[in-house]
Amino acid sequence: MMMNILSFLCAMAGFFIPGGQTISNKDWRQVTKVVFLHNDASVAPDYYRSYTVTVTKEKIEVTVSNYDETLLTKQYPQTAEDFYAFIGKLKAAGVKKVREKVSVATGCTFERLVLCKGDQEFFSAYKECRDGNLKLERGSLSALFYELVPELRELVNQTRGR
Repeated sequence: MMMNILSFLCAMAGFFIPGGQTISNKDWRQVTKVVFLHNDASVAPDYYRSYTVTVTKEKIEVTVSNYDETLLTKQYPQTAEDFYAFIGKLKAAGVKKVREKVSVATGCTFERLVLCKGDQEFFSAYKECRDGNLKLERGSLSALFYELVPELRELVNQTRGR
């Protein structure tokens, strides 16, 4: 357990570099899975939707939830070529992790980006309202995922009324 705590602290120390932690070219080449989580603002269960988009070389999986209930899961085939093209778009967006701001906002939308090597996370950052520790130099993270899965809004909307 002590080793797990030590590993965690060492990993976290690398993430909180003043001015931001950018992802190295070597790390981008080692990404095997990308996970994007979007949670709506806190509203009544009939209106609340969160979704997760998981991207690997083999598939794209979309899961839409209403708090704790999974309402929809859909998979799309993916090629390694398309996966690496998507990784290139994330890289071009200038994804980085910066020192976290103290936020007092509640009930905001929440986005989280996770990059994995195998099953191990090596980068995880979030954006909540306008704060958080996830920054992009160009563009919108959610826009990249809407481009990747053009029917994403439709998938979320078709779960409404359940």
